[in-house]
Amino acid sequence: MYQEHIEAAETFLLAVDILKEAGMGMVAAEAVWGAAAQAIWAANHSLTPRHPSRNRDRDAIISRLGDKYGLRNELDLGLKSVTGSLHNHFYTGILSDHDLELNLGIGETFVNRMIRLARLEHSSTQPDQPGGEDNV
Repeated sequence: MYQEHIEAAETFLLAVDILKEAGMGMVAAEAVWGAAAQAIWAANHSLTPRHPSRNRDRDAIISRLGDKYGLRNELDLGLKSVTGSLHNHFYTGILSDHDLELNLGIGETFVNRMIRLARLEHSSTQPDQPGGEDNV
C-alpha cells in the first residue's frame, strides 16, 4: 500500500508539469494537493494505514516528521502552501499568476520532500534496509 501512495504522488507531480504547460494553473494547484495528500499518507503508512483526512491528522504527521528530521519549519510552510493556498485556489481562483507559480514551486518541493521522508520512514520499518537522514 505504501508504494501505491508514492506512485500516485509521483503521477500527480507529472500531471502538474503538463497542466502548467497547458495553462491550467487551477487544475495544477489541485494536482499538487493530490500529490501532497498521497505523499503524506505514504509517510505515515508505517504508523497507521488510516488516511489522514482531517487537518489535525495531517498537522500531527507533519509535526512528528518535522521534529524527527529537523524540518519542522519547511514542512509547516509546505503544508500551509498546499492546503491553504493551492487547494483553496482550485475553488476560488484567488491567487495571482505570480503567487500561483510561487506556491506551485513550494508545493512541489514539499511533495518531493514528503516522498523522500516516506521512503526513509518505510526503510526504517523494514529489516536489513539501508536508511539514513542524509537523503531528506
